[in-house]
Amino acid sequence: MLTVTYPFSTALEITAVGRATSGQPFTPMVGGDVNGDGQRNDRAFIFAPTDTAVVSQGMSRLLATASPSVRSCLLSQIGQIAGRNSCTGPWQGSLDFQLNWRPAFLGLNHRLQISVVTFNFLRGLDELLHGVNGAEGWGLQTRPDGTLLYVTGFNPSTNSYSYQVNERFGATYGSATAYRPPFQIGIQARLTIGPDRVRQALDAMRAGGGFAGGMGAGPAGFGMGGFRPEITPSVLIARIDSALPNPARVVLAMRDSLKLDSGQVALLTPVADSLDARKKVAVDSLRRVFDHLGTSPDATKLMGLMPQLRPLFQSARDDVAHAIVEVHSFLRDEQWDLLPAALKNFQATPNLRGVRRPGGPD
Repeated sequence: MLTVTYPFSTALEITAVGRATSGQPFTPMVGGDVNGDGQRNDRAFIFAPTDTAVVSQGMSRLLATASPSVRSCLLSQIGQIAGRNSCTGPWQGSLDFQLNWRPAFLGLNHRLQISVVTFNFLRGLDELLHGVNGAEGWGLQTRPDGTLLYVTGFNPSTNSYSYQVNERFGATYGSATAYRPPFQIGIQARLTIGPDRVRQALDAMRAGGGFAGGMGAGPAGFGMGGFRPEITPSVLIARIDSALPNPARVVLAMRDSLKLDSGQVALLTPVADSLDARKKVAVDSLRRVFDHLGTSPDATKLMGLMPQLRPLFQSARDDVAHAIVEVHSFLRDEQWDLLPAALKNFQATPNLRGVRRPGGPD
């Protein structure tokens, strides 16, 4: 995953998020129960494309059009039952953009943020270049078609089945899957009324109580009157980390109660993994900012860190908010209604309750 943000000015920035995922292993299967155990999990026999049988003719056509990896997988197993996870699908990628504008005129002071966000940008580019019917499946997180053979009959005299070759075996292009998340553009506006929550947290950290013997009580924000003397940067980082949920991970943990289907799980998993990776980068960046301060940072030095801390907080909050929008688009209305209200109404405010000086209010 690669995230690149380019600030044109203090009011305008653009972020690009690209992901590349290695191919999924899969097994050539039979579309039916040929061993009579009541389960449709039978591996396919790889027929040779050398005789005039109907199956062999189908194999010849499949090998002529299949991707190199699928062709290599089949040719290496001709004349035997396919091995488990012996084939590998292609790499898949996704790309999205977010343009943020925070105007400073009319007294807004960057309190209004207007965002233009793309969802599944590669899908839109695919349709633009190739048309809806000719789309090649860019941006789709799809599993290759693993059914190699379909049962068409049974000959009791020879005790053998007859088959038809699925000539779309291993396909991942757009027309190979019925569930195709569309390209979307979202326009969002957020106006901060009252104290900016992120700025308030940073101001409280800058002026409130200090770490291990600071400068006295600071502004009351988030229901606090300052910091306890024993608070450390590591404690603050841990609380910021815990205040940034992974919505896709929460939904996957509720898969049974939400009755998620396999397509939804396949879409949510890369979102969860990507956000975990981005969150780790953000937390590591915070940790590096604090590293040279030690466990008892000087308040003056701490004040100098504010310009570095604010964009890190803001970026982490935007990542979670963007992921919530993505997760919402993958769920049905009745599934979304079952999610915790705290997640649906998420505001990435660091949870600093209880971080106060002795005698200060909760």
